[in-house]
Amino acid sequence: MKKTLSALGMAAVTVLFAASLRAGDDKPKPPPPQTQPAPQTQPAPATSASGPLDGKSFTGEIGEKGKKADPDTFIFKDGRFRSTACDKYGFKDAAYTTSGAGDTMRFRATTVNASGARMEWDGVINGGKLEGTALLNQDGKPVVQNQFKAKLTK
Repeated sequence: MKKTLSALGMAAVTVLFAASLRAGDDKPKPPPPQTQPAPQTQPAPATSASGPLDGKSFTGEIGEKGKKADPDTFIFKDGRFRSTACDKYGFKDAAYTTSGAGDTMRFRATTVNASGARMEWDGVINGGKLEGTALLNQDGKPVVQNQFKAKLTK
């Protein structure tokens, strides 16, 4: 009988001990040890993209079809296109693409200003002459077709 009571006592202690371990699962666990952040590395210096028209500038004019044109300079630099006449309207330079080669080459670009207006440029360079259209797209307004023409100056 003593052995039975002793065995029952040991079983009870074991059950209580196991229950106390499970009850400890509800307790908050200490946070994991903190690790040091990875060291900051310096980004690689930005490289300028280049395009086949880079270094060329054309001086001429741009205007809405059928209206008086404004003077403009069209600049190709670091793979980007810029129209100086559009600077005053907040249009920034933009990446350009080309097709063709040699004396005849077509370029395309889309410049944007802070209000979301877009100028979609489509021009052809033939020898030292540049001609094309620039469509002005503004939300809620009809598309305005501008024409441009210029001569190579640089």
